Amino acid sequence: MIPIVPSVIISIIILAKLLREIDTKIYYAIMLILTSYNLIYSIENIRWRWGKPIGNSGILMSDYEVGMHWWFANEDRIKWALIRKISPFVGSKVLEKSGIKIGDTAICNFDASPTYVLSILGLQGWSLYNNCGNIQCYIDKAKKGAKYLISYGGKLNDNDTIKAEIITRNVVMRYDSIIIYDIKHITALDN
Repeated sequence: MIPIVPSVIISIIILAKLLREIDTKIYYAIMLILTSYNLIYSIENIRWRWGKPIGNSGILMSDYEVGMHWWFANEDRIKWALIRKISPFVGSKVLEKSGIKIGDTAICNFDASPTYVLSILGLQGWSLYNNCGNIQCYIDKAKKGAKYLISYGGKLNDNDTIKAEIITRNVVMRYDSIIIYDIKHITALDN
């Protein structure tokens, strides 16, 4: 296998020598082809990011890129759209009807950002960004005042099934795949 850096340098040197020797019309044709390729790739990339691809697969994109764009488009359409629907800032009363007030403290066990879900819901607290994705962290944060655990799909990230069952007993609210549990009682689980 040829190392990548020397092969790229050799390719650039060969291409530069060829470009000096070829006709200007061929040079412009090559530039037109490369520019067209870049334009098609850019349009295709943007359409996949918006979730509106042309056809079923990317013509110029790798399967990895197509998969990433599909995942991000559906992640927003499915998960984050649900969070935005129940936000009190868009006039939703879902949280209020469940007894959850703006400013209450919560743990979000599926959001790796510092405050995305919490800020949309008008809550304060912790998320996966704070490395709070296991039951011991939920217990520690409940001792510090966390009242609720916001979960997506009802799955906890820990393998302690006994404590997980105790935590998930008190469902405060269920909205599609978003489940909010009352966790004020779990401080007694610390041992």
